[in-house]
Amino acid sequence: MGCTESPRPNRRRLPCRTSFHPLRAPRGFTLIELLVVVAVIAILAGLLLPALVRAKESGRGAVCKSNLHQLTLGILMYADEHRDYFPWPGEVDRNLPEDWVFGGEFVFMPWPDPIWNEPGVALHAESGSAFPYITSLARVQPHRDEYTNSFPVYRCPSSGPIGRARRVTLTMSHYFDPMPAFGGRPLPEGSPGVQKSLVQQPAHTMLMVDESPETCHNASFKPGGSALNGKFVQHNDGVNLGFVDGHCERLRHRKVIEIQQPENERFWFDYIKE
Repeated sequence: MGCTESPRPNRRRLPCRTSFHPLRAPRGFTLIELLVVVAVIAILAGLLLPALVRAKESGRGAVCKSNLHQLTLGILMYADEHRDYFPWPGEVDRNLPEDWVFGGEFVFMPWPDPIWNEPGVALHAESGSAFPYITSLARVQPHRDEYTNSFPVYRCPSSGPIGRARRVTLTMSHYFDPMPAFGGRPLPEGSPGVQKSLVQQPAHTMLMVDESPETCHNASFKPGGSALNGKFVQHNDGVNLGFVDGHCERLRHRKVIEIQQPENERFWFDYIKE
């Protein structure tokens, strides 16, 4: 007997069923949700912006410290080439060849005054005695008011543009002025200035100071006065300072006020400590 195949069952194909749903518009934010998002962004901005501002000011402070260090080293190089005599701190209305920055004015003008908005007015670094040692450029002599160039190394980047601040905002201690009328110590007659050998503690004797537009009226710094109020503190509550041994450091606001007190001023600023 032969084997016969059983017939396959007749399978009927069922038609595919497709479900149709009406199109729905994407769900948007409700007003309350939007307000919550805005509030969160505002809180984050309030937390981050002060930190960003401080970080930016820290960067400017680092540039200022670098500039101050270059000025300090330039002045020490000047002394090396001039029998160890320092240049003289500059005055806005004094125009002597030994001044580290040329004053440029012959009559002192009060600050603020519209004339200070003129870029060629006062404190011409390019005509100062230390200029070649700081910039490696030739000294510009005689002085010319039409020379309006500004040299960033003589300025703190936080001081703002010329007009808001002077062309030079990094200043030299007035204790190194050989003329008592300008704050210096009496020196032997005919002495060309203060020699490095007279400085008893170079690492603790201030040479250069970073001032702000509120107190920088000359190219020399005199402790006390408006500076004693700490108005010149600008780098996140601190000030950059250069010392006779060539190092620079940043002091906090409270310390800057402290070192200008009468009982501390001599130790920090006077080159003779005794």
